[in-house]
Amino acid sequence: MAHIFISYARSNASQAERIERALEARGYSVWRDTALSVHRAYAMEIEQRIDEAAAVVVLWSHDAARSEWVRSEANRGRELGKLVQASLDRSLPPMPFDQLHCANLSGWTGAPTGDWEKVLESLAHFSGSPAKPPRLASSHALAPLQRPEEPFLAVMAFDNLSGDPDFLYFSDGVSDEILHSVAHTTDLRVIARASSFQLRGTEKSPGNVAAQLKATHMLDGSVRRSGSRIRVGVQLVDCATQETLWNERFDRDLSDVFALQDDIAE
Repeated sequence: MAHIFISYARSNASQAERIERALEARGYSVWRDTALSVHRAYAMEIEQRIDEAAAVVVLWSHDAARSEWVRSEANRGRELGKLVQASLDRSLPPMPFDQLHCANLSGWTGAPTGDWEKVLESLAHFSGSPAKPPRLASSHALAPLQRPEEPFLAVMAFDNLSGDPDFLYFSDGVSDEILHSVAHTTDLRVIARASSFQLRGTEKSPGNVAAQLKATHMLDGSVRRSGSRIRVGVQLVDCATQETLWNERFDRDLSDVFALQDDIAE
């Protein structure tokens, strides 16, 4: 049975993983949505896991407060009287969760802090036993997530802003050709299309791309069409710092699309 249920926004996956490892080092078993079964409906399994858990830890952030899933999971934990709240970016919990105490874990990397101890105290209360001291063999679990030594690039599926759903095939093709060019004409390590193209829309945040794909950098963009003209906006982002390292806008005729792909890859 899952001992602790963790709820969070997809963009905070790397922080949720750090907290999961820290709790496991304290002797807790943890369940979060990375363990969802492929043969069950999401809602049914999540409801069961929350009901079985000793406590529901909700990691609030700007994105989490806007997530219907997180709010629903928080409400279930609140109704069952086992909700533990923490903020990852100093965001206040939305109503009605602002009526309960919320620990501040903004910038937390695993070091002992007063607010982290408050979280552990609450979990000890709900589980009926105090947290164990961190296991020495797992002490590395409390360290910040390490980046790969060499760059690992994720070329994302560019957003189709043309208003024409059929143009999605074209925008994906632009991204695919850029990925192919970078992978074959440079020494950069590039994540496979089958992996990077699974993340779309709000799932393409730098933090989530780093957590899901282990990428150090991401190349993302958008494609817009007007008649025989296309406009492609591209940006290269450092996933760890979320800093835009390079961005550019390209305006071309559709007849020049292959040259455009080569220009962006270069």
